[in-house]
Amino acid sequence: MYKQAAKNIKSSKRCVGFTGAGISVESGIPPFQGENGLWNKYDPQTLKKEPLLQWNF
Repeated sequence: MYKQAAKNIKSSKRCVGFTGAGISVESGIPPFQGENGLWNKYDPQTLKKEPLLQWNF
């Protein structure tokens, strides 16, 4: 199964990957929820009103 998936990816012109929420944390992007989440630093309503705050951490 994995070999066929790798073959399909290798031979494709374009590839899209769907991942879970945890991939961003492993990449160094803070989560919204949890111990170090943005919602602990900012009020979620503020983030909705000022979405650029999400990119200024």
